[in-house]
Amino acid sequence: MRTRTSFYLLGWGLAGFASLMLVWAMGALGVLAVEGDPADRMYFGVFAIGATAALLGRFRAAGMVRAALAMVFAIGGVTVIALALGMHNSPISSVAEIVGVNAMFAAMYGGAAWLFAQAARVERLADAPLA
Repeated sequence: MRTRTSFYLLGWGLAGFASLMLVWAMGALGVLAVEGDPADRMYFGVFAIGATAALLGRFRAAGMVRAALAMVFAIGGVTVIALALGMHNSPISSVAEIVGVNAMFAAMYGGAAWLFAQAARVERLADAPLA
């Protein structure tokens, strides 16, 4: 039981850290362009998708895996949209920067999904009947 809780809490910690860093980057630096650029508002959609998926999964470990993975795919969608809109043509942004920063956040949410998956696996093993 302690291992499940540890994985679950570490997953929440990593997802929370990634979200705080993303909000900070949006406000202080600008993720896709300069600070305050309206294009950064697309990340609020990522947060909405994650929150909705977490609620639908009732904050259980298996549901949190889906929520974190949904956020990974949503960040991928933001990256594709940003490149399609030509954000990389800005003098302060390049393709490598846009892809790199978004890949970093996607990796953090992916790591959180892995931690939640480990918690769900331990939970399934603990609930399995003994033969």
